[in-house]
Amino acid sequence: MKITNRQRPRATVWSALLLLGLAGVAAANPVYRWVDANGRVHYGDAPPVAAKSSEVAPAIGAKPKTAAADSAKAGAADSCAQARKTLDSYTSASRISEVDPVTGEAQVIDGARRQQMIDAANDKVRRLCADQHSDNLN
Repeated sequence: MKITNRQRPRATVWSALLLLGLAGVAAANPVYRWVDANGRVHYGDAPPVAAKSSEVAPAIGAKPKTAAADSAKAGAADSCAQARKTLDSYTSASRISEVDPVTGEAQVIDGARRQQMIDAANDKVRRLCADQHSDNLN
């Protein structure tokens, strides 16, 4: 069947509507991700019975479900807590040592290197904990 110039706009409109309808159906169905006992990653439309899974946000641009956002917040809180712990250990320790990558021996660091480590730890706390502070204000 040959499409004439007069029918071409109709065919384009129908094609666009069909694609939009299919995209809506795809976005409505959740996709789950899990890792099996052998470490292989799997995806499916239903969560597995025997494994822990997480819902994957569709690539169409929909936002992730609330559980995924809550999990991300928990991960951010853990990262913030770890950064604060590292900063506290750098500021409260009387000596800090690093392992030499060549010899594998611990070496006590000097004051300038210690200050660099404290400054870097402070920057990390500011970066990772900024959201924690704003969340507490709400």
